Amino acid sequence: MGKPLVLDGSSNCRLVAESIQAAIEDPHIDRLIVSGIDLECEIASSLLVLFKHRIHPWAEIVVRKCIGPIHGLLTLILEESKASVDVLQLDNTVGKLGVSGAIRRGLSKNRDLCKVKEIALTNSRLSAWIMEDLMTGICTHTGIRNLLFIACEFIPSAAAILSRGLKYSPHVQDLSLYGSKIDDYDLASVVDSCYNLTSIDLGHTDCGPKTISRLGFLLDSSRKSSNCKLTSLDINCHRHLGTSTPSGTDLTALFRGLTQNSTVKHLDITSLPLNDKSAECLVTCLHNNVTLESMVLTDCGLSQVSMTLILENLANFAGMRRLYMDGRHNLGLYGRQQWTELATEALSTRNLLLEALYLPPAFDFYRAEMDQLLDRNLAGRRILLSDGMCKTSPTLQNPSAVWSHVLERVNKVALPDGCKRNPPSKAARRADMTYYMLRQRIMLEN
Repeated sequence: MGKPLVLDGSSNCRLVAESIQAAIEDPHIDRLIVSGIDLECEIASSLLVLFKHRIHPWAEIVVRKCIGPIHGLLTLILEESKASVDVLQLDNTVGKLGVSGAIRRGLSKNRDLCKVKEIALTNSRLSAWIMEDLMTGICTHTGIRNLLFIACEFIPSAAAILSRGLKYSPHVQDLSLYGSKIDDYDLASVVDSCYNLTSIDLGHTDCGPKTISRLGFLLDSSRKSSNCKLTSLDINCHRHLGTSTPSGTDLTALFRGLTQNSTVKHLDITSLPLNDKSAECLVTCLHNNVTLESMVLTDCGLSQVSMTLILENLANFAGMRRLYMDGRHNLGLYGRQQWTELATEALSTRNLLLEALYLPPAFDFYRAEMDQLLDRNLAGRRILLSDGMCKTSPTLQNPSAVWSHVLERVNKVALPDGCKRNPPSKAARRADMTYYMLRQRIMLEN
């Protein structure tokens, strides 16, 4: 992880000039954050020097809350700079005069040099003409792999242009609409164009029945025309449920498609309501799907019947490695000991592939039984109870166990044991507020 160069509106011009001169020569400074700068002041001329003379590549450039000719700055970055840029993040910027046009020209004219791999737009209102400019550049610049729209507002016609653009951008692999304002009908039209993608993040969007239905159709690999490439799907609502909240019946269609799928490894359906019928369909899916390795059922309101059904079949899930069932469910006051016995029995199975199980609050009442199980049978498996404390077998105990599990949750796709992800990761940039809230929660609990 390199060092950042931060330029903001309070920066002293002399210090800025010195920092820029250092950044020109130092390859370890690989992140540039330009925040609150008046691009008509003296600092702007220093930026011109930076982009004209630096040859070391940028891992990330972030532009936020600047005033003045922002399109000129983007022209410098994308057309005149000698250094390539991996990630370009624009916060509440793309709607300013000439910005989308500068992005289109920069991506189209200088494809060999700028080498942008990821474009992240945050807190932006996306009209039809803005999206037309963006998708024209993205279709042309075949190096772009990741396209992130975080907390953006989509005008209906803009969503249609995004959908059309994705069809002509087979090089784009990762799409995130995290926290964006886009209705269920438009979201469904975007999903129809996602057959080239390997990862979709629809977290905190108004993902309703139409979208869920189209996702089920997309996932069904048994269709002759199916060419689904998805490996990760996030439709986490997390208490952001709108008027078009999908029902358990809608989710049944999703699970039926997932049963026939051979590519998806991670699925997050946090806060989507699961009734007993959809839970039964989910269990059937997990019996037959050998590809799915990680699934998040946090806050899904599982009933006593559904929880019992899942735990009884835990040992028979074909490919599951990590199963998250923490959070709030409709478990009632009775049966906690029965569920604990079911969980311990399943986890004691010798041929069980499950590596980590995250349990709801009801299991805290029988922590002693869980501790005994860990001491006797786990052999490296992990259980996370609802208070956030991680229980592991003695061979895996380490001081940072709790925090490593939180990072797994934030980074969506779980990391292999022993691997570390250096922040700020792409997933952490997607959900800065979620990352911060989880971190604060763990600090308070410890």
